[in-house]
Amino acid sequence: MEGNLLLEQFSRYKKLELEASPFHFLLDANIELNPHQINAFCAAIQALKTGGIVLAASMVSERPSKPDSC
Repeated sequence: MEGNLLLEQFSRYKKLELEASPFHFLLDANIELNPHQINAFCAAIQALKTGGIVLAASMVSERPSKPDSC
């Protein structure tokens, strides 16, 4: 982007705008656009009208877990 003054100014403006918005954390986010993530995002936006929503990610273990000892 170096050398294009218009793009440089626009990107600076957009960065300041994002930092001032409630979605500033998305600026450097590494978001994978999987269908379930898009659905969760849409549900979260809709839930803002009624107080919000808690989203949780499931983690899948690649190895079997050890049984708990009693």
